Amino acid sequence: MPISELRAIEIFTKAVELGSIRRAAATQGVSPQAASQALAALEERLGIRLLHRTTKSVALTSEGQQFLEAAQPALTALERAIDRVRTAKDEIAGPLHIVAPKYSFLPLLWPLVDEFCSRHPEVQPDVKLDDRIGN
Repeated sequence: MPISELRAIEIFTKAVELGSIRRAAATQGVSPQAASQALAALEERLGIRLLHRTTKSVALTSEGQQFLEAAQPALTALERAIDRVRTAKDEIAGPLHIVAPKYSFLPLLWPLVDEFCSRHPEVQPDVKLDDRIGN
């Protein structure tokens, strides 16, 4: 689906929700003319009239009602997916590998690692303590 169609569907659902193409355009950051053209292009592509328009309001056609009922769950799922991805990129998660000498790790670093892992439960610490001198 082209992004322009997705934008038009968002404008359509907002126009129904807000009762105005002008207000829907404002929430989507486009001009009222651009919103109206996007809706007209969507209606042309679908081959049906979605809205009855007047200068003061919009009303759903029966086909528009059917389309709205079918489109809203999909848009909600898309918004949820976008929010989930945005949230996930901000979360700290994954393995934390630490190799350190036992004599300095336990008194100095363990409290910091413990606090860090408490704040970020998706982090899995993997600590290897070894006092031997290695290569």
